[in-house]
Amino acid sequence: MSDNRRWLIKALREAANELQDQIGRTLMDNNAPAEARQAAAEAARELAKQETIAAHQIAHLVFTDAEDLPLHDYEWLEDGPEGTPWDHLRHYGDLRDQIISVLAMLGDEEWERMAQHRFRDDLTISHIARCAHNHDLETAATLA
Repeated sequence: MSDNRRWLIKALREAANELQDQIGRTLMDNNAPAEARQAAAEAARELAKQETIAAHQIAHLVFTDAEDLPLHDYEWLEDGPEGTPWDHLRHYGDLRDQIISVLAMLGDEEWERMAQHRFRDDLTISHIARCAHNHDLETAATLA
């Protein structure tokens, strides 16, 4: 495994842990402003939504030999998943663990598997993983 891939997997794991801790602390802090708690709840929901999309796209690229990525991410995840912020954090964490496990098992050629996405042109597994990490960073910046 290349150093870049190893770094990305580590960054995905660490960012997820930090976001879960940060959001969880805010949700449990009864002295936190209502706006901060609402922002944390919305961030948890958005993280769960984005992680669901990434997991479906990666699974599609790894386990099918198709040229197009499914569009269901925009069609049936428009409003995000149902549940509490704690459900969303758990869902996000579980999916991130699964994604990291899959990424760690892939060879170089598999990381570059490509399919067409209706809104984003060609996507590879490595691109999806980098986008997930960028989304984590953006979310952390909004909560800081």
